[in-house]
Amino acid sequence: MPIPVQTYMGDMETCLVGSSLFCCILVFVLLTRLVPDQELAKKNVFKRLPCLPKYIREENIFIFLEDYKWTFIIFVTAGLAIAISEISFFAGYLIWNIYEQFKENKMSKKTYQMQRRFFFALIVQVTIPFIFFFGPAFVLGIATVNDYYNQTLNNQALIIVSCHGFISTIVMIIAHRPYREVLLNWIIHNRFTLKKVDSPQESAFVVVKRGSIRPIV
Repeated sequence: MPIPVQTYMGDMETCLVGSSLFCCILVFVLLTRLVPDQELAKKNVFKRLPCLPKYIREENIFIFLEDYKWTFIIFVTAGLAIAISEISFFAGYLIWNIYEQFKENKMSKKTYQMQRRFFFALIVQVTIPFIFFFGPAFVLGIATVNDYYNQTLNNQALIIVSCHGFISTIVMIIAHRPYREVLLNWIIHNRFTLKKVDSPQESAFVVVKRGSIRPIV
């Protein structure tokens, strides 16, 4: 990537990161303005949730939001809009820059094909874990908006979400050929090795598999 483009992308990254941090701080400041009167909020919450245990009712709890539905919808929508806009900007700019360099003969065809394959693998690496994560998040969001509580559903959703890092690693290994080839070679060479065995009558190759030796006929 040319130096002017790198400088421009660096400046844009700084601006977007700064804007994101400012939005996060602003969100928390605005949320503090929505904290209800605690006594009235407790009465409303206990009325809406009559099956709460006695020890919860006697504890000194703090209710951050009482009517959280529209607040939840607004902030989730705003967060998704910011994330999608930033991802779209950087992805679109990278695609445009690669295409312009190839069109102006500043990039060889082989390099162009390599960057295309890498970019496609990167999209797969990001998209599949996002889809895996989006399902439980969507279900929990719908349950939150509709005041539906199910502990089994919550536990299952959190278990699926907790596998996000594992799924990301597996997808990264499968999507990127260098990682995939290194892993397969490591598995093959550690599981199977060939050794030559000489005897007075003949020579033969045997396969050594986990400490066992079997002659190849």
